[in-house]
Amino acid sequence: MAIIIEGVEDKHMAQHLAQMGCEYEQGYYFSRPLPADELVAFLNEHHGYAWLD
Repeated sequence: MAIIIEGVEDKHMAQHLAQMGCEYEQGYYFSRPLPADELVAFLNEHHGYAWLD
């Protein structure tokens, strides 16, 4: 079962969750909620971005 961790607010929290084995995270650290047209532009702009480095 895949689980998405919600409410990730900063890099430290994202790194800690990743170290605990969480593969899927979402929250304002990554992006505010976006309408569909802005989501496509966001994904194109951040393709391959290393969020946890």
